[in-house]
Amino acid sequence: MVKFAGEHKDSVFSISAVPKEPFNTFISGDCDDKAIVWRVVKDESDEEQKEEGSLKFKSVIHKHLPGHTETVEFIKFNHDGRLMATAGMNN
Repeated sequence: MVKFAGEHKDSVFSISAVPKEPFNTFISGDCDDKAIVWRVVKDESDEEQKEEGSLKFKSVIHKHLPGHTETVEFIKFNHDGRLMATAGMNN
């Protein structure tokens, strides 16, 4: 499960993950006209995981993608993850 750090207030319509290593980047789009690039990083703040020796991860915002004025309903990376496209209900 991924939590979006309170950034998405309404329904998330689309998510796409980069299709190449290190597989730590994804983009989400929602009903609030937001497209956001996220990075997955180790959660260094969890003392319990340090004691157990387990790893936990969290998602952090890398960048907001401007330009949408309606729901972001489609996000897709190309085959090597260097390019991506977003589409919304604003044509």
